[in-house]
Amino acid sequence: MIPELYQKFPSVTTGNANILHLIVSCIDSQQLHTIICHVMNKRVKIFNVRSISPLLRTTLEWETFEQYCVWQLVSAESVPSESVVDVLKDLKDGHHYELFSSMLVFLKSVKPTERVIKKLISLQNFNDQ
Repeated sequence: MIPELYQKFPSVTTGNANILHLIVSCIDSQQLHTIICHVMNKRVKIFNVRSISPLLRTTLEWETFEQYCVWQLVSAESVPSESVVDVLKDLKDGHHYELFSSMLVFLKSVKPTERVIKKLISLQNFNDQ
């Protein structure tokens, strides 16, 4: 049902943090897998690249599994690293480990760009534990 929702109502669902939160708060790993397959096959678009940073900032308050789901979907959709790197400035040392970990894995899988490297270098107190 979730893929059909995104296919039939993309103007309402794509990039909508409330809908995404509702979905990731009640799915299991099998359902996540199904959604990931639809995203990777380009049948479903979850994120609006132009507004993904505010959406990712919203997820900082979500539960760990919910954040994990979001980052699985970000990776599946092949969102450009330039679109997500802006959220790094909102990370606080000692907080948001879900996002730290997910961002590290995400950035490892993409080709570095000058903008991404500059953002990473500009971070102060980046936790290297």
